[in-house]
Amino acid sequence: MQTVYSSIEPFLSFGSSIPTGIINNGDFTSDITGWNQTGGWTVINGQLTNSETYGANGFFYQTVPTVAGRTYTLSYKITEYISGGIGIYYDNSNGSDLAYGEITVGINSITFVAGTSNYQVSLKGYSFVGTLDWLQITSA
Repeated sequence: MQTVYSSIEPFLSFGSSIPTGIINNGDFTSDITGWNQTGGWTVINGQLTNSETYGANGFFYQTVPTVAGRTYTLSYKITEYISGGIGIYYDNSNGSDLAYGEITVGINSITFVAGTSNYQVSLKGYSFVGTLDWLQITSA
């Protein structure tokens, strides 16, 4: 599996709106519908939040349809950052770590090449305390 990383700088071409992509309920308007969670992730007022109040670690994930060999961009908007980090994982035969996400307030992105179909995309807080407004995966 080949993994391609972007420069992981704020990704501004989407403006302030969520791009159309393959993640279900990536803007959290339907609370956690389509998502699974463990640990401290919760949706408050349409934003994904992880705080010490709820526990700073845990996974927030869903399975998304991908095509092996196709390039994808995972973009996400952080609206508040206090501390910690975010790990972005995919789950295939080896359950490898895809990348560590940039922790810049604003829109960030990570580009990768899918090694298989139907990835389980997961966010894991590493003592992350902050808020995401949306996340989405688009095909390049």
